[in-house]
Amino acid sequence: MIQNIQNIIFDMDGVIADFDGVKNCVEKMHDKGFFYKLKPLHKNIDSTIQTLKRLGFNVLIMSACPNDISKIDKKRWLKKYVPSILESDMNFCYIGENKADLLKSKGVDIKESVLIDDYRKNITQFKELGGYTIKADFHKQIKKNRADEFNIKYNLSEIIPILLQLMDY
Repeated sequence: MIQNIQNIIFDMDGVIADFDGVKNCVEKMHDKGFFYKLKPLHKNIDSTIQTLKRLGFNVLIMSACPNDISKIDKKRWLKKYVPSILESDMNFCYIGENKADLLKSKGVDIKESVLIDDYRKNITQFKELGGYTIKADFHKQIKKNRADEFNIKYNLSEIIPILLQLMDY
């Protein structure tokens, strides 16, 4: 059982925005407007986040950007599809930077946080600082389910029962 979880932190690309569904996405991601044009991965993103907030969690976004233009596009995307996220809860780093270190430097207690991400390196770095993780696998086949890892595969709303189960709510 997990106690004292205060923060639920969402990655964007591959978790709430359909980055992997765009052909040649890695080549196109530097283009102005690319991230703003991504489709949401789920119809229920904002309602899921609102539910988490009603349950008492702080909900944050932590997303990596290839350049400053993409940061602007991602903020616009969030305002369009997830209006319940305040701009002050939107956090961005550059690709390759440690998300956990950046959040910690902004005063987020990693040990009281759950990161929902699709990238193994981010998951590992977050766990190394004592955080909890849920791996999103919406576009990927899981080759081996790790015993120490929760995975969500179909819908973002799957995180709510997982969190409640972990916290013995």
